[in-house]
Amino acid sequence: MPSTTQGPSFRDLHPDFEELLCEIDCLRAHNFEIERGASQQHPLVVAEGALIVIALERFLRIVLGERATGSDTLHNLLEKAASGNDPLLLRDDRTDLMIKLLTTVRNVTLHGNFEQGAANYKHKFPERTSMPEKTVADFLRTSFGNDTAVIYGYLLGLVGTLDPACAREHMDRLPRS
Repeated sequence: MPSTTQGPSFRDLHPDFEELLCEIDCLRAHNFEIERGASQQHPLVVAEGALIVIALERFLRIVLGERATGSDTLHNLLEKAASGNDPLLLRDDRTDLMIKLLTTVRNVTLHGNFEQGAANYKHKFPERTSMPEKTVADFLRTSFGNDTAVIYGYLLGLVGTLDPACAREHMDRLPRS
């Protein structure tokens, strides 16, 4: 009779990645409580965005293995994940928009250039009609915060292709309105 036991899960093989997801969940819960008015503390939207970008890059480096080099940026890793014989990301118009979004959030976060992010955001994403000019505070609270949430959902979708139980557990931890 064949064995029904499976090998270690993705999360078992990569506890560092699981730790990143747990830290993101803690930050998201903290920020959600503030948004609901349950706390007078300050939201940690930049920290949340930075952790999400780090987690995404870590995930891509894990799954790409030797195809990921030390000099690859997030954009290069995304391009590699969308190409090759067995692409992780299916290439379509949405993928190209997601790569642009991910790269923009990464660059704004990495370089700390929130003024440029606020000033140029509507020019980078012309498909977002009627987007008013934003102050840095408005940008971080709205566009940046919303986009990091979209990216986290995208990351959990990718994780779900390798470890559905892990992705479900973190999706269940997402704050609900």
